Amino acid sequence: MSRLLSGDFPADDITKLYAGLRAASYGCMSFREIADFAAHPDLREKGPVTQVVRDLITTFTPLLDRALGSQNPPIEKLLDRVVSNFRMATDEQLFRICGLSRSATKKIVDVGLAKMRKGEGELLTSVEGTVLSGLGDRLIWNPAFRGDEIFADFRTVMLKNKILEQRDASKLDAARDLILLHAIVTMHGTAYVLENGMRGELQAGIENKTGHLEVTAAISFKDFSNPVNMNPCVVWTGLDSQLHCEPALAARLGRWNFPVEIRGGRLEAIAELPPEQPDDTDTMVFKLG
Repeated sequence: MSRLLSGDFPADDITKLYAGLRAASYGCMSFREIADFAAHPDLREKGPVTQVVRDLITTFTPLLDRALGSQNPPIEKLLDRVVSNFRMATDEQLFRICGLSRSATKKIVDVGLAKMRKGEGELLTSVEGTVLSGLGDRLIWNPAFRGDEIFADFRTVMLKNKILEQRDASKLDAARDLILLHAIVTMHGTAYVLENGMRGELQAGIENKTGHLEVTAAISFKDFSNPVNMNPCVVWTGLDSQLHCEPALAARLGRWNFPVEIRGGRLEAIAELPPEQPDDTDTMVFKLG
């Protein structure tokens, strides 16, 4: 920790801290998730990041069905969508949609869903109907984690485990960007698999509009005449790629399909950058982020 505070720190120091404190994360979700990614770098089947992927698929599929002219989805899919949207929504989004706090919204959602699943839709109160409709007829999406949360959780875990003294907490600010770069490298290239067998890969890259670094999840829907792909952001760092990537990598906008590493406090491709691949013209692409 002394090297981290002094500004003279290799990325391996951060890896060791995540590994050593994986079981002592004090409820800090992003810390445990990144530690789990480091421990299982090849495949992820659970955790907040894969849950966001799962929820996004649940809430997006009815929209996709409608856009492609499919029949109306069964009621159970729409009810699952209410649950996924509730889970993904921020407190502010829930208040804007439902006019209620998260805890109050949850009570109404639980009661309303129970009635619907028993075939008692006619017994819904006006409030229950409004809340279920508000959450069931929209697409809600948020990244699993943002950069500020990742750094705040890291600092909290260091303080709780008495590796960092409170009087030195502000000194850790010097390591913030490196901690976020470490999260990117740790998640980049990891595969995920869901219960239904759907597979994909997490890919780091540069968001086109802002030029900021992010981690996206490659999602492919194959039960249509043409493949449908989407690449939602699951980790948003807010880091400027021009400041945190070597020049050749900073010029490579979009998702990266090659390995990267931290060198000299910036991201670099491990090997020579491969040629850019053209988009598949037979594939429908939806962008979220």
